[in-house]
Amino acid sequence: MELNVYLSCSSKEMNRILLVLLLLISCPFSVLGQDKLRFTDNEQSHFQVPFEISQNLIILPVRINGSGVMKFIIDTGITNTIITEMTGVDTVSLNLAREVRLAGLGDGDPLIAWYSDGNEVLIESPLLGGRGIIGKKMEVYVIPEDRFGFSKQFGLQINGLIGADFF
Repeated sequence: MELNVYLSCSSKEMNRILLVLLLLISCPFSVLGQDKLRFTDNEQSHFQVPFEISQNLIILPVRINGSGVMKFIIDTGITNTIITEMTGVDTVSLNLAREVRLAGLGDGDPLIAWYSDGNEVLIESPLLGGRGIIGKKMEVYVIPEDRFGFSKQFGLQINGLIGADFF
């Protein structure tokens, strides 16, 4: 199965970013070795990615395990999804979370985080009646304190980073 993405974009500065996004998402699933990523509707053949741009970063609306919509920055430099703050979201239910230490996120000592496996991460398109792409059995990390201040830095709600394992 091949995933085709149809984007309409009026901003010239986003061409390079969109090309990378299209290349990541338009690869056949078998090339990615990704059994856990699929369309939410078996008859679906394409997906229109809803996104925002802030400071040349792509921000996607994401739901985790049926949560309310959260905003995540695409970061292909990390492997897994990381929730960095819970602004604008009442709750997120995670599967079997355990405490871990994360190194390589910024300067200094490793961060204490919560690790959870077996989660559903959903990007849905309002233009397709809520259908979209869902990642099953996804690993999610939660950093309990807002150490990065993404929402303040970008001037809009940012709940975390969505990593390369989704794509």
